[in-house]
Amino acid sequence: PSEIDVNTLKHIRIITGENVRLRNTPSMHGDVLVTLKKYTPVIVIDKSDRKWLYVQLSFGDQKIFGWVNRSYTKAINH
Repeated sequence: PSEIDVNTLKHIRIITGENVRLRNTPSMHGDVLVTLKKYTPVIVIDKSDRKWLYVQLSFGDQKIFGWVNRSYTKAINH
């Protein structure tokens, strides 16, 4: 197997809560796009907001983008 670039792990976070909602806007009032299970990995696209992360995740071959509350995620320690 080829080597994995550890720097890519900086962009991945793990969902830490059950039924965490992925929303269409960085707000608790945003529409829920999908509900995420605990330990779901997400790729962080934008982390400039202090409370919310703009993330990408894959369902099969479909990519979904949305906002998740930062407090329900944790970084992968490497």
